[in-house]
Parts: sequence; structure tokens; C-alpha cells
Amino acid sequence: RVDIDYAQGTRVSTDFYSASSHAGTHMDAPSHFYPGAATIDQLPLDQLTGPAAVIDITERAATDRNAEMTVADLIHWEQETGQTLNDTIVLMRSGYGKCYSNKELYTGTVEDDITKTRFPGVSPEAALFMVTNRRVKGAGVDTLCFDRGLTKDYLSHQIFLGNGLFIMENVANLEKVPIYGATVYASPMKIRNAGGAPLRLVATYPNVDYKTNKLY
Repeated sequence: RVDIDYAQGTRVSTDFYSASSHAGTHMDAPSHFYPGAATIDQLPLDQLTGPAAVIDITERAATDRNAEMTVADLIHWEQETGQTLNDTIVLMRSGYGKCYSNKELYTGTVEDDITKTRFPGVSPEAALFMVTNRRVKGAGVDTLCFDRGLTKDYLSHQIFLGNGLFIMENVANLEKVPIYGATVYASPMKIRNAGGAPLRLVATYPNVDYKTNKLY
């Protein structure tokens, strides 16, 4: 017990916090799918920071709720930017992040039945490419789930988490981040032995032409 004698008129505010480790903007650790794998508090700091590779599928996702980020999208990013995906943190931008406050627009349904959700995600082939053909640090999406809403097996999750990488979901404000040139800092709440945690994700970058999403 600690007794604190506050001066008269001093006001102190404290709060009680309770939340799911997989709600809102959050991070999945490998142990989310694989017991015994790395938990959120065991992820090394150097893995949580790195250059951002923003893969923009906004145009395709606008007309197809079941759109996926593909291997072709990843290769196109490298060709367009002249950069490599190695040692980056890959961020899929679908444009759905701006719909987060509208459940039906964001998830494709007003119901709580997860089998009826429809939103873009990362294809298993793209997930496999990032861990076998490239050496990425982790990845995130501006949608509800790393796998698209149609998924029943969460293969993209399995591939990424099974290879010791982290996943970030419900990432906000990706429309403000250039396709390359930004550095991202992922700061999950350090919860001992947890398979996930609420996340604060920060990006820093030079001047950007938002019409072209390129640096100047």
C-alpha cells in the first residue's frame, strides 16, 4: 500500500482498460496460430521497424470485395519503385481502411456471422512469395483480416505466422503513406505470452506528391 498526500485541489485521473488482443488495429504474433511459437512480447525490436512497401490494390478492390494482393502486385511494386521487398514491412492498401466506422462497407455485412464477411486480403501465393522468394519482416492490411473475407482455412495466416513473421490488421491511414520511402515503427502492447496485442503503427516519410503517391 502506498499513501499519497496530494495537495488540496489536485486532481488525478486513472482509468481501467480492457480489450480483446485481436480487435481494432492490432498485431498477430506467430503463437496466435502456433502454440510454442514466438509470443507478442518475444518479437525482436529490429523486426518491428523497417522500410514500408505499400502495395496499392485500391482500384481493383473498389469493384471486387474478394480482391487479393497477388504475387504480380509484389513484383510490379519492385519494378515500379526500383526497390526490393527484402527487409521491408509490406502493407496492403485496399482503401477499405477509410470505411472502418461503417460495418457494412468495411466487412460486407451488418451481421456478426463471420462466414458472410467480404473484404480484400493477401493471397496465399503472395504470402508464400514473401517468405520464400523474398525476406520481409512482416506485413499489414487495412482490412479486417490478413486473409480475404471468403477464407475458411486462413492459409495466408498459416504461411506468415508459421515462418515467424507478424501480421497487422485494421491498419489505418494507409492512403497517407507513399508506396515507398516511408519507415514504419510497429509498437504492439507488450503483453506477456500473448498471441496478439493492440498496436500503434507510426510511419515517417519525406515530402510526398499524393496525386502520384511518389516522393519529391
